Amino acid sequence: MTIRQLVIGVTLFLMPTPLARFILCFCKSVHIASTARIGFSLVIADKITMSDGAKIGHLNLVKCRTLNMGEDSHIKNVNIIRGVYDVSLANQAVINHSNTIVNSLNIPSLNQAFTIPELKIGYNSIIGVKHFLDMTANITIGENSILAGRSSELWTHAFYHQHTGSGRYMIRGAINIGNNCYIGSHVIFNCGVSVADTATVAAGAIVSKDIVRGGGILRSAA
Repeated sequence: MTIRQLVIGVTLFLMPTPLARFILCFCKSVHIASTARIGFSLVIADKITMSDGAKIGHLNLVKCRTLNMGEDSHIKNVNIIRGVYDVSLANQAVINHSNTIVNSLNIPSLNQAFTIPELKIGYNSIIGVKHFLDMTANITIGENSILAGRSSELWTHAFYHQHTGSGRYMIRGAINIGNNCYIGSHVIFNCGVSVADTATVAAGAIVSKDIVRGGGILRSAA
């Protein structure tokens, strides 16, 4: 964390948003619209953009590389959004409360150049309550989709072990959820899977392969 990031984070944490915006007007990396609001939360990023009506609630820890919030998008309360990745919320996108969205660059990998992952939440899409998102690779949620209920897990990395010896190799794979999708509670996504537009994934499913056709109700894709 740089001194500049710390100053920005403390200013946003301690000051009402209009005053913080005035104090940080010199900072080219912070753009907060006049109707955007930040509650009692710690927000630290290399670049912060909040459009009209964007809101961050209370008791959030947001520490990422870049944060880009579209019009009327919301990060509600008690979320942990932490790691080296970019966050992009389209207009009216919502991260509800008590979610954990993290990554770590300290996981050893072999022959894999690390690229900065991105969390992209499309227009009018929602991440519900108490979900876990692993941001080792990209996670994309399309428009008008919902990660509903609670306690789903989206994993973008896994490990292969050698048959003998101590070799352990990390694999990474992006997760893509299409438009107008419904994902129920307690769904587990393995890395590298995609969900087609209009798909419904029932509660408790394990998604370990692509869902290539929407319109039905998927109870398991293990």
